Amino acid sequence: MSDKMFLSDNETVVDAVSSAEVKQFRCLECDKTFPLKKSLNQHAVVHSGVKNFECDECGNRFARKCGLTQHLLIHSGVKKFKCDECGKLFARKSDLTRHILIHSGVKNFKCDECGKLFAHKNILTQHLLIHSGVENFKCDECGKRCADKSSLTQHLLIHSGVKKFKCDECGKLFAHKNNLTRHLLIHSGVKKFKCDECGNRFAWKDSLTQHLLIHSGVKNFKCDECGKLFAHKNILTRHLLIHSGVKNFKCDECGKLFAHKSSLTQHLLIHSGVKKFGCDECGKLFAYKRNLTQHLLIHSGVKNFKCDECGKRFTQKENLTRHLLIHSGVKNFKCDECGKLFAQKAKLTRHILIHSGVKFKCDECGKLFAYKISLTRHLLIHSGVKNFKCDECGKLFAHKNILTQHLLIHSGVKNFKCDECGKRFVDKSSLTQHLLIHSGVKKFKCDECGNRFARKGSLTQHLLIHSGVKKFKCDECGKLFAHKNILTRHLLIHSGVKNFKCDECGKRFVDKSSLTQHLLIHSGVKKFECDECGKLFADKRNLTQHLLIHSGVKNFKCDECGKLFAQKANLTCHILIHSRVKNFQV
Repeated sequence: MSDKMFLSDNETVVDAVSSAEVKQFRCLECDKTFPLKKSLNQHAVVHSGVKNFECDECGNRFARKCGLTQHLLIHSGVKKFKCDECGKLFARKSDLTRHILIHSGVKNFKCDECGKLFAHKNILTQHLLIHSGVENFKCDECGKRCADKSSLTQHLLIHSGVKKFKCDECGKLFAHKNNLTRHLLIHSGVKKFKCDECGNRFAWKDSLTQHLLIHSGVKNFKCDECGKLFAHKNILTRHLLIHSGVKNFKCDECGKLFAHKSSLTQHLLIHSGVKKFGCDECGKLFAYKRNLTQHLLIHSGVKNFKCDECGKRFTQKENLTRHLLIHSGVKNFKCDECGKLFAQKAKLTRHILIHSGVKFKCDECGKLFAYKISLTRHLLIHSGVKNFKCDECGKLFAHKNILTQHLLIHSGVKNFKCDECGKRFVDKSSLTQHLLIHSGVKKFKCDECGNRFARKGSLTQHLLIHSGVKKFKCDECGKLFAHKNILTRHLLIHSGVKNFKCDECGKRFVDKSSLTQHLLIHSGVKKFECDECGKLFADKRNLTQHLLIHSGVKNFKCDECGKLFAQKANLTCHILIHSRVKNFQV
């Protein structure tokens, strides 16, 4: 201990201020002043570092006996000094005196490092330890280090599991009273700290400070597992639980497990059915504010996240991240029912509904859907509303995604090829439908004629033939058709354009399917046999026409002579006879 702290009887007191009434004795270590020299000498023991007085309750040590005596009041539980401002009780008058400074708003002690102000010098002293980076107090439970012993003591309460401070609003328990005090601000609804960047408000200043890191773009905390960067260390800590695979929080409603209690709390809102966040644009309701915030990006039309593989754009980064799984080819989510693999868990969850047998029924046409969203979209067809227009051909669509698919037709790009026949398609779904033809499986049967089809849509179109309804008329010859696509093919006849040529005989055709049928003649393959006479045919439709001969039915009559025919083609040939006769007579 330095000799400069003590004043002998015959020593001149340089640092003493003399007057008729008061003598102040100043400590040269900390500048604290005392009215008596004896008090200064007693105080000097504090700077010596010697602490001979130990508390039997907690083991804390003190330099002076009076310090221990004061400290024991804490363990006694007696608090007879009350704050008139807030009603808080204290065991020692000195603690009350220091506490009153908080209500005064006076903060005379400033940190030279960050500019933060404090009401008490000792709090500033503790605060300076943060900037020093020195953390000498280590927790034996988790290894966390603290700058001072009081912080370590507070931290140890977490491991003790003791939570004696209860929130009267929601029943939540806390290990520290100051944590409860902070928590109560949530229920008060008071958020006096506002972010100037985005307008978000916060109950606590430190929450605002942490939030501002998001706008700064600085992310100094990196996950060693996946390389993801974070602005806050606590967010990294929470993120690491994902890699650990530990999920200790279970939902009693559906059994879903969560790594964080807060995630479980958020999830429970789904089961509550409460959706208090409404979109002003479309009226859609959300259980979470963050979901509403994300949803609003859809209405903004802003899509800042672009896929480098296909150019598709997204409003949210996580949607792009999910989309990239498609290009990766990785499908880690397997359906236990049918073995189908999926790149995204959400897709698997939707798929499982198909096996569950749960169906959503359309009241208009009776069609069933595995997903409610599919029914909602389907209902737009019955509404007749078609708000999505193709700028190329003017065709209108009820759904934007159908328009998007339609636009591929105009692009001319056909990236999906059939390995069986080489035919190319603009989208994968069209290729999938086409492959059913090669599979030979035809599970959709016509009850009228027994014809079978690989696709339900094909059966639906076929049934129009039996209905007799033909609402599509050719403006060239007046012929009527049941299907618009058949009319479109028919119009090629009038155009005279025949772009498909047979390499065997040179005959030309208006469409590829007609050429394909014709090539069967050159192949010599005739796999369709007439059960009546054994005659063979290269294609089924020729057999169907031939069977009319055996049926005896002759629906085609010649207007000139009244002769009847089983097939229209035969009538057409017959009419030529009458035309030749007339030409000869002339």
